[in-house]
Amino acid sequence: MVTNLVKAAVALLFIAIVTYTRNRCRGHKREQSAVSKTNHDATQETQAHRPMPEQLYRDMYFKLHNIEEYPDIIKQGRNVLQACISEALQVAHKYNHPILRVAEFSAAEVYQFLQAEQDAVIMQWRDYLQRRASGQGREMFLSADEARQWLIRRAPMKFVDGAWLGYIHRTTSPYAMRSITKDLWQILSEEIGDGDLRKSHVHVFRQLLRDLDYDPGHADSREFSNNSDMDDPHIWKASILQLLISLSPAEFFPEILGYNMHFEMLTLDTLIVAKELRELNIDPTYFTLHITIDNAHSGHTAIASTAVIKYMTAIKMEHGDAVAKRMWNRVQAGYALSSCSTPGVKGLPRSWYSSLAAEILDIFKAKTRAADGLHDTCPVRIGTKSLGEWMNPQTFESEKSQSEFLISLSNSRPWVYKGDSNRSRIIHSMLWEGRMFGAFTEYEVARVRCWIDSLCKESKEQDFIHNDHFSEQSSPLHGNAVLLDTRISSLPNKIRNLGHVRAPDIPNTREASPLTLTIPRDATVKLERLIPLWMTHPCLLESWVSVPWRIGSSEGCASVRLLRAQHGFTPERSVVDGMDEVRREDPQGLVEIGLDIINQSGSRAPQDLDEVLRWWPSSFAYTLASLAMQPRKYTWCLFGMTQAFVHLHKYLSVHGSVMSAKSQAILVEISAREQIILDSLRDGQVENGPEVRELHAGYAMAKTEVEACFNQD
Repeated sequence: MVTNLVKAAVALLFIAIVTYTRNRCRGHKREQSAVSKTNHDATQETQAHRPMPEQLYRDMYFKLHNIEEYPDIIKQGRNVLQACISEALQVAHKYNHPILRVAEFSAAEVYQFLQAEQDAVIMQWRDYLQRRASGQGREMFLSADEARQWLIRRAPMKFVDGAWLGYIHRTTSPYAMRSITKDLWQILSEEIGDGDLRKSHVHVFRQLLRDLDYDPGHADSREFSNNSDMDDPHIWKASILQLLISLSPAEFFPEILGYNMHFEMLTLDTLIVAKELRELNIDPTYFTLHITIDNAHSGHTAIASTAVIKYMTAIKMEHGDAVAKRMWNRVQAGYALSSCSTPGVKGLPRSWYSSLAAEILDIFKAKTRAADGLHDTCPVRIGTKSLGEWMNPQTFESEKSQSEFLISLSNSRPWVYKGDSNRSRIIHSMLWEGRMFGAFTEYEVARVRCWIDSLCKESKEQDFIHNDHFSEQSSPLHGNAVLLDTRISSLPNKIRNLGHVRAPDIPNTREASPLTLTIPRDATVKLERLIPLWMTHPCLLESWVSVPWRIGSSEGCASVRLLRAQHGFTPERSVVDGMDEVRREDPQGLVEIGLDIINQSGSRAPQDLDEVLRWWPSSFAYTLASLAMQPRKYTWCLFGMTQAFVHLHKYLSVHGSVMSAKSQAILVEISAREQIILDSLRDGQVENGPEVRELHAGYAMAKTEVEACFNQD
């Protein structure tokens, strides 16, 4: 059941969304759960059909970490992402993935599904503990050296922890969506440590490798992407998918929601790895952190499912069942992408797709031992192999062979008709007068029947992966972001089309200019100048968090804390906020204050930044956005510009009459937090050094534009 709190939140969200979408949508234009996250077989099945171009993934990993220098990677990456989504859906349908069994969205069904997934993890965890208690050895690692190698191979994926949400909750997000994107940004913020490097998941894993006397290099270096010790191509693929899916939230928002919901679930492999590392005297903190922070009550699992429910409920209320069905299918696609792309773990249960399928494999595995050699002359072929080849007990020990057998059998008519065991020849062959009568017990036949009947119809797969899945340029309620998109490659092109060929050169000053604004106390505001700058300037530091590796510096951590203040999050504390932040009533950041300014002016509420800049054109707004997309090149310039706007925040929180008293009070708190962070950042720099001079140059650029927002006669 949906709680009253969630119902209230959804109702409030719906009111905002109705205003946004009334004229927009007429054309309808982790590691994982034991059943769905431990997916070795799905990955193996994918490998059998498509070779893994490891060097391509390594190259993309490097370029996506250095996207300012390689903007063309966006187009190539989008094609890879689409292919991987389609591939994941095909695998999910062949295995009858549990998420596909939730045919229609409802909050109750989602809660029930997620609870079943967690129950399966706990059940298998208890089975593991029972095996260990009975005297069986470790199932993941035979030795500390083996654990060390396993951890090293996973560095590419651990060094992008949180990246799938890197471009969520930006100034370009539609305003009606901000309560949902803000919830997702809460997850991102906690993944990257809330601005505290010690809590950053990337830093924690890097420290783990250092404790093991291993340094793979910096994630954004060629040394890292060419490291031969990290030799698992599936890890590289999973890593770049996390980076790719984040790049276009306007286009792939439902998929991001589904991906996030799966990736943040409690996982069996995480539980086992944490236990076995501790037994080997290896620090398990990275894994225990994910066990606790991803919990389903107040952690990331809860936040992720709440975001899906809020989004889908709003879709259904505003656009009806048909559009809701399409969007739910896309959420399922994102869930399947995460489930199918994360590599499986040796020694763990095979059946990410269903416990029933695992039981069927156990039945056939036992039969191969009992009937060794008896099928050698059998003419029956299943897929590309004879029955004798499949039933070789030595071959069948391979998980890859088991996976291939189950897929081939499920797709071999007339032996198996998906969803129709009565029609399937394999069942008839097990019954009286059939050639396998007596080889299978009544219980075993019944289980095979259940498995066949649980398989989805092929027609569903074709419907689900039709190209229409990608035909919409954006999802309902998320808009098209036609002027300022989160995709780095698109923004400069749009600026070029408007005559802004490139970002301006930053003045190379020898002396630092004073960091002060000259605005009289009684100056009147030029709203036509203020509004576009106000609604755009929160973009200045957004790109810092798009790649988690960037947070491993004082500048990166400062950016996270500044963004938390600007987005309206509570001040950082010794513990995470989790669902407490999601449950806060009416949190307001700079964008929301800007909307209040627009409302106080008597203007109609805009739907997004695109509309703001059409109503109140501003060339400097595009300059801000262009510079913001290049945080490494313009690091200290961006901090200088931020300082100028913080001074604007301070001024308007005291002298401004353009916003409500509530917004002014909130702005007092935000600006105070911002200034403390900026002061601390500057204290660590050499006086009049190049960084400080660049900061002052950025301040001077923004100062001119900010002061021009006031009549100073």
